Amino acid sequence: APSTIEAHQAWHEAQPVEAIPVVGMNYGPLDMMLKKHVTSAGKVDYASFKNDPNLNRFLNIMEAADPSGWSLNEQKAFWINVYNIYTIS
Repeated sequence: APSTIEAHQAWHEAQPVEAIPVVGMNYGPLDMMLKKHVTSAGKVDYASFKNDPNLNRFLNIMEAADPSGWSLNEQKAFWINVYNIYTIS
């Protein structure tokens, strides 16, 4: 079975650019980490992911975010990413 990160990456790659929720949340740091720590075959280097300095930066961004005014899809994406990132950290 694919890992959570592998599933997220597969979902992310299948989405057209205009469908990626970006309002209110900058997922650029997460995208950079996924590209850096997940191979094209979907293998995740969890040790390097966990030690990436961008992980703590992204955690701080997520902690400061207030998704209450976002669309339902944006909120779902946010909370899924919160779960995934905190699981890795």
